[in-house]
Amino acid sequence: MNPSARQHIAIALVSFAVLFYQIGITRVLSVVLWYHFAFLAISLALLGVGAPGVWFALRKNGVGKAGDGARPDADRGLAGVLLAGGVAVPLSVIAITKGMALVRGANDVRDTGGGFLDAPVLLTIGTILVPFLLLGAAVCLLLLRAQGRRVTTMYGADLLGATLGAVVVVPLMHIFPTPVMLAASGLLPLAAAALVSPRRVLPAVAGIVLVATMIWGEPYQLRHTKKYDEARAVLYE
Repeated sequence: MNPSARQHIAIALVSFAVLFYQIGITRVLSVVLWYHFAFLAISLALLGVGAPGVWFALRKNGVGKAGDGARPDADRGLAGVLLAGGVAVPLSVIAITKGMALVRGANDVRDTGGGFLDAPVLLTIGTILVPFLLLGAAVCLLLLRAQGRRVTTMYGADLLGATLGAVVVVPLMHIFPTPVMLAASGLLPLAAAALVSPRRVLPAVAGIVLVATMIWGEPYQLRHTKKYDEARAVLYE
């Protein structure tokens, strides 16, 4: 497979993961926080994609080290960003399913819906923003690699992946537990990292570990809501 085809598949996989994660995480947030915080995921997704785009645009226009341009930025660290994004996705799910109960005692979310200084809300913002920033940066780096007419085909692959991610996520919610399903979306940027990198060992190892945690299931079992802990039943199972 030629490098161009690999990059097209990679950007489609990453865009699929972004939309899949963005929509799916709203279901989890509606349980662990108040339902209106579910829309926080949309804002964080836009920030995660927009902030890297602004950063790379400024560097391209001369803000940063002298001589920096689109191609050097695009060629450095793409596989690392994809690998980090693939790892950050399941870790963010674990932080919400397991970490929310730990921080809730520090500052409970009240019936009024709490505020942005509540510990659970701050935890949510931090854990969700990281994968969005990494995946958004990966999309930008892949687009920067395109030259001439390839920009249009790369952007088309980007839109196709995002569309498919948005289409399949809701039906899959009725089949698989939502936290496990979201963690599985981390396999897509790992696959993209394996496509664009000559060194495929790290993405493969990370993928094996992720699949093992999904089979185990315990890290993704959601047992608490905004108000109480469910001692016996597992939510979304």
